[in-house]
Amino acid sequence: MYTVEPSLVVTKSHTAKEGTDTYKEGETVTFNIEVKNIYATAKTITLSEIEGVTLEQHVFNNVAAGETVRTTATYTIKPADVAAGSFTNTVT
Repeated sequence: MYTVEPSLVVTKSHTAKEGTDTYKEGETVTFNIEVKNIYATAKTITLSEIEGVTLEQHVFNNVAAGETVRTTATYTIKPADVAAGSFTNTVT
């Protein structure tokens, strides 16, 4: 298996809440994820998230060369996130 630096092929964003980018405990953040197949041949793309983040879809089979696939991920803000003052999410 060959691992690619995620920042080269994965774009992750979220839509800010109306009027603020601050979430409270118990609120759910939805992330939009795009992944591009940078190879010259079709590939299977498998995504991994940190604990507590749920991916809508994590395996994309037979992704054509240059094709971009999309999915979403969700995370519910925990008391520890509030205490820390932030939550950082990464996908690989």
